[in-house]
Amino acid sequence: MGSLFSSGTNSTDQQQPSKFKFKSDLNDQQIKAIRSSWGKVLPNKEEHGKLLFYKVFEMAPHLKDLFPFGSDLTQPQFTEHALRVMNTIDLAVKNLDNPDVLVPALEELGRVHAMFQLTNREFEYVGQALLSVLEEGLGEAFTPALKAAWTDLYAIITDIMVTAITDYNADKKDNKTNKEY
Repeated sequence: MGSLFSSGTNSTDQQQPSKFKFKSDLNDQQIKAIRSSWGKVLPNKEEHGKLLFYKVFEMAPHLKDLFPFGSDLTQPQFTEHALRVMNTIDLAVKNLDNPDVLVPALEELGRVHAMFQLTNREFEYVGQALLSVLEEGLGEAFTPALKAAWTDLYAIITDIMVTAITDYNADKKDNKTNKEY
């Protein structure tokens, strides 16, 4: 694959200056804990990614309609998508202290998802599933403090992506309105 994310957006969409103001309340200890726990999940990221989506679809079966694989979770596209999500989480974990890499990558991913009109609610399902997978995989090591750190990390991911989705759709609407005049 040529880029981290494939998209239907054109290069001018992808090179827009960031409107997102990155702010992380995660401290060095939390970042270290997130990275350490992620290191235990990453070696089996395909299975963890599939489990994440099994949980998402258990909570919100209607979301299957957003995917080309639909209800057939045996399709290769399902595994590929699960891996892409896990790779995105990996990117976030590795770049928590590098917003110059993290923010543009997540903004691009948000623009790619803009056509699906996703809202915070859809991201909440994924966040709940992620926390559940981490809790199952890490067991007692998934302390309340670690859960809070992961919740904060996922909020960062969601904030960046939802802001990009909202901005992209608003810009498209403005461009369409301007062309009508």
